[in-house]
Amino acid sequence: MAGFRFAVPYFQVANSRYVGAAVTCWTVDGNGQKTGNRATLYSGVVGSGALPNPIGLDSEGKFPAKVYVEEPVILTVNIGAESFDTAIIAYSVRPRGAWVGPGTIYAIADVVAVPSEVTANAFDVAICAQRHTSTGDFPADLAAGKWIILIDASAIVAEATEAADTAADLAIDAAETATTKAEDAAAAAEAAEAAMAAVLAFTVSPVSFTFDGDGVSTVFTLPAAPTGPDNLTIFVGGLYSRPPAWSLAGATLTFASPPPVGPRMVAGVIGGQGIGLDAEAKFQHLAWEALRLGFEKLSRTDAVALYQPLDADLTAIAALATTSYGRALLTLADISALRAYAGLEVGLGPAQQAPNWATIKS
Repeated sequence: MAGFRFAVPYFQVANSRYVGAAVTCWTVDGNGQKTGNRATLYSGVVGSGALPNPIGLDSEGKFPAKVYVEEPVILTVNIGAESFDTAIIAYSVRPRGAWVGPGTIYAIADVVAVPSEVTANAFDVAICAQRHTSTGDFPADLAAGKWIILIDASAIVAEATEAADTAADLAIDAAETATTKAEDAAAAAEAAEAAMAAVLAFTVSPVSFTFDGDGVSTVFTLPAAPTGPDNLTIFVGGLYSRPPAWSLAGATLTFASPPPVGPRMVAGVIGGQGIGLDAEAKFQHLAWEALRLGFEKLSRTDAVALYQPLDADLTAIAALATTSYGRALLTLADISALRAYAGLEVGLGPAQQAPNWATIKS
């Protein structure tokens, strides 16, 4: 599916100061900095019509036509000997909860969870592609191009349910021959639990928030305290951000460098590990993840990965650049094994407790 397009808001009205200026649109890296790559410019919300980059402003100092992009950009404006860059230009996503109709006004980048009574798209997550007033018929509005489906919930639930059923059958078969298949039964039970967790994960209740950037502040207070960094999703200027770009202490979010200047430059969601009862709020959280993945439908593998907690201890051990002796110590089962490895014996005097240096050096 093509990326979600949004209009560049600058140079839409006449301004004689910019008559004949050339504007270059650059892509932005993960740190919010301008890259050396020119962004693709489009002439419409859909279609393959492309515009030149750089693009010249007309005799009134404005774009000759609306300019659309599919990713955050920074503009470089050249007029005579003068040149300057703009701030990051990005879409601003707004979770709207459950879809409501008729008569509700929706704007571009509004994200909704389709309620269960809309049978054809029950529990799907969609993003608004055209400003419109709801007709009360979601499938009709979808067919008219007013919505783009981000997450096909039925496919994810069907796969997870099938995996759970298969794993449960394996667990039952293993239980019938527990003496010879104890390991198989344990593995099947774990697989069933993981698969069911993928289904139940749709009921997580996130809390969303936004902060304006002033180019100076680095510390922000969240509306609630996440359980940890894995329980917090952060976007800066429309780009997904992760540690060490920021750190977390309770409900205090601290950035390594100030977010760019602009309204709602910091946006995020708290949630993703706990189990609650608000399925629609869960789908709002998955919508943010879908935006991070480039507006592509979330696969079952992606959905499971979003809620698989990391083992910090094992990750830290694996990262150690240590000797074979150091790794041997990490794998010893108990203090008795440590004494034996070091050549120590309980009850001996100091003279008899000399370490076995030959063993240690090896």
